[in-house]
Amino acid sequence: MIKNKLFVKIIFGIVLAVLIVSFLNVGISLFYPEPKYNDYCDIYPRAITAETPDEEVEEINKEQKRCNDEFETVNNKYNRIVFFILAPIGFALLIIGTFITNLTIQIMLMGSGFINIVMAIMRNIQDKISIFVAIGMLIVIGIIFTLKKLKDK
Repeated sequence: MIKNKLFVKIIFGIVLAVLIVSFLNVGISLFYPEPKYNDYCDIYPRAITAETPDEEVEEINKEQKRCNDEFETVNNKYNRIVFFILAPIGFALLIIGTFITNLTIQIMLMGSGFINIVMAIMRNIQDKISIFVAIGMLIVIGIIFTLKKLKDK
């Protein structure tokens, strides 16, 4: 019976962690909407056929590159801001989780913190400095947790 109770605590902690991650991400998309590609570029650009003059093909390609670059710039800025929302929340949840003794709450906080940090990293992968710092902080928190909670008795 004790093993079964432990299993239920772990599963419940994981479910709560997923709910927290979902809540944060839905909240971000609700209050800070992601830029839409079709606000910057035509989803269906002008058609190019065999009869399209070379100058027009070049113009279409330049326009498509310009709008793609503009969208990419705006999207990268958006992802960077989301990184600076999710990563600190994730780190806070991880750190708070190291001080909690209740297993379910610890799994919930640390699990959701870790997932949020990983999501923040993946969204902002082009910014190597932020990613380097975030991963370094994860390593430090992991070492502290290991020394604090998992030490041999």
